[in-house]
Amino acid sequence: MHGFVQQSRPASPYGEVNAIYIDLDLIIQLSAAAAAVTAFGAALRRIWLWFARQEEQNARQWHAIHQSQEEQTLICYGVRACLMGLVEQGCDGPCKDALNKLDKHLNKAAHQDGEEDR
Repeated sequence: MHGFVQQSRPASPYGEVNAIYIDLDLIIQLSAAAAAVTAFGAALRRIWLWFARQEEQNARQWHAIHQSQEEQTLICYGVRACLMGLVEQGCDGPCKDALNKLDKHLNKAAHQDGEEDR
């Protein structure tokens, strides 16, 4: 018989008494149950840690993307200033075309950013 072994004893003055004897099978079953609960808890902890790392990684990526966008904005304005200076110096043709395309791009990008915020 596995698990709880119950044996009846002679009648006692306190009423019927059933004793539970702990044998090797009961200890093995309790150990298996404790191991299963521990493994389940460890799996839940690993899942929670994975989600926490993903959130931290997303925050770092967002920060890096935001810094890159700011840097690109500054570079675009610097290139625009250089092109405007060249056009003012009389370098028409490709410089003027590039300046017009850059102005159109910056204007379009500014309006797209405004629409995404809504």
